[in-house]
Amino acid sequence: SKYNLSYNLIFKLLKEDYDLLIANDPHTLDTYIAYFITKLKKKKFILRNETFIWPRSPKSKLVEPIIKNIFKNADAIICTGTKAKEYAIKKGAKEEKIFISPYSVIKYPIKKQQNNLKNKKVIFSFGRMVPYKGFDILIKAFLKLEKEIKDVDLLIGTSKFEKNKFTQKILELISNSKNIHLINNINKDNKGFYFSKADIFVYPSTFRNYDADCWGLVLNEAMLYSKPIISTDAVGASYDIIEQGINGYIIKHDNVDELYLALKKIIQNKNLRKKMGKESKKIVEN
Repeated sequence: SKYNLSYNLIFKLLKEDYDLLIANDPHTLDTYIAYFITKLKKKKFILRNETFIWPRSPKSKLVEPIIKNIFKNADAIICTGTKAKEYAIKKGAKEEKIFISPYSVIKYPIKKQQNNLKNKKVIFSFGRMVPYKGFDILIKAFLKLEKEIKDVDLLIGTSKFEKNKFTQKILELISNSKNIHLINNINKDNKGFYFSKADIFVYPSTFRNYDADCWGLVLNEAMLYSKPIISTDAVGASYDIIEQGINGYIIKHDNVDELYLALKKIIQNKNLRKKMGKESKKIVEN
């Protein structure tokens, strides 16, 4: 429905017999209703949580009592990382009920693609073309970087080129450089190639429009290809899989200068890139 509610789910929960229900998100109407029906039927309820920041919008404060009730009374809570665990405890969950279950990923095969990369150093980023992904911040940082370092390209990849105001803003920004390339239709068949070509992977997400990256699975993927990574404090995964100065850097979101300095430090030092890349793979495999 327009309220993101599955009426079929309500029917099944009320009519069918079950021992345990697992809900995937503490901030949806489906979860609220499933929780109360499950408790009414005296069944076990497990909550899976990725979120580490809430409320996001003023209206979301209206459901804050419900969210706290769910965290407090769930039989168990599965969190994707340490920030999600901190959030759960803040909302009233008992630590002994919380279990950490990190994301895992597969390594895509590396298939050659037609490209215009000419033996330059490559900075790669990938995600949806929407404001909170922070590609405008990355581009502004890169425009500063290319004034000092000539043999470097920036690739920004997306699975689908979304036509919106943010995309138009990105197109206007990249018109100032011949070294920035938008790659459309990245998928499982070509993603491995672009990861393999990268010297650094950057994930510049921000807190915008009441949104953020609860995890950021693409960081796990980049690390499997032994890449140094730079991400922000608006990405949940940063706190668990980036060791500051060891396999990359966590920077403040929306900070062009800090991103520029981190890029410059890594891109100028081949030995550092290689060392950080090895550490990335070690961390994500462990």
